[in-house]
Amino acid sequence: MKKTSTYRTILYCFLTLLLSIFVLPNVNAFVERRYALQEVISESTNIIFGTVTSVDSKRMRVIVKVTDNIKGKSIFKEIKINIAVGQYVGRLTSPKMFAKKLKVGLPIIVFYQKTMGSVDALGHVNGTWFQMRTPGRPKPKMWWNFTHIEVYMHRTYKGSTEDFQKLLLKMLKPFDFAKPGSIKILVLMGNRSVAEFAALSKWDKIANKPLVCQPAQSLELPNLDKVQILWLGYRAVSRRKYPLDASTEERIKNFVRKGGIVIVSGQDTDPKWQCATGFLPEPIIGVEKVAVNGIQPNKAAGNLFKTPNRISAEQIRVDDMWTQPSPKYNILATGGDGQDVAIATLKYGKGMYIVTALMNGQNAHLKVNKPILENLLYFAIRALR
Repeated sequence: MKKTSTYRTILYCFLTLLLSIFVLPNVNAFVERRYALQEVISESTNIIFGTVTSVDSKRMRVIVKVTDNIKGKSIFKEIKINIAVGQYVGRLTSPKMFAKKLKVGLPIIVFYQKTMGSVDALGHVNGTWFQMRTPGRPKPKMWWNFTHIEVYMHRTYKGSTEDFQKLLLKMLKPFDFAKPGSIKILVLMGNRSVAEFAALSKWDKIANKPLVCQPAQSLELPNLDKVQILWLGYRAVSRRKYPLDASTEERIKNFVRKGGIVIVSGQDTDPKWQCATGFLPEPIIGVEKVAVNGIQPNKAAGNLFKTPNRISAEQIRVDDMWTQPSPKYNILATGGDGQDVAIATLKYGKGMYIVTALMNGQNAHLKVNKPILENLLYFAIRALR
């Protein structure tokens, strides 16, 4: 049996967690692990809604008209699927079984992940999950290859495609459903900040204010002018390929200058490269540290560690710190040795930056850090003008 990388299989279920994970069975295998819907959303570069416009049962081909780009901007105005090349696995999947699910007018959802050489996709139509992929580098008018019906993905979502679309809209565009007066938080996520976003999304009210979190749909942060708080997720700006261009950096500064608040979650710095900080108007340098529990609050922290949660600072999980801050930063907490910066604020124009060294990459870390996340949001909301 031909082997392929773990990376390829995970791409099939839109969970490209790490490029360093290898070794896996058949690329066309069923997705057996149970995945959270947020994982699928986060690791999809694009999510589109469409409508089935043509079903050719003899040639086993179907055409889908793309109606909405829910995440990312797709190059496809229609998706043409060759069903005939699909797998035959007993009573579980076959081209004929899938063709019977398709009718003109049905809504469809396609989650896909762009790779260097192809597009790997999960779809949902008529209450059924399926997989497909492009045979090569994506082109607008190319035919996609159906691979198989997914028999385990109903554990991620089970129900009609219409209801699934409604659920995705509420998850991906919650600002459209926000109550009047809600504090809107735009979250820029990275591969390591999925769990952090899930934790942030669980709060619907802080400081007596309705709260709505929405993931940024692109690195250009198109909704920035509609929010009060921008959360730069755990290591989201610490990638080796820095994700923000000069224009976005300037938009972030302008956002704060006009009264917005930016909260910077933990960063990553290695000896050979440092976390870029072009989105900050004053210098501060990332420094590599060993992950530990415990920081030292200063008097300047005020009620940050007391409201709404009384927090034992010795339990807070931190990783790489900050050092050599401009005198304009207000240091609220240092590392356990009292040297490097763990939490600091920087007033800029009418707004403020809150820079942290928190380690929020895993659920175990968030179990410890969740109280300080809530306190940071409370602190930020109370500071809004």
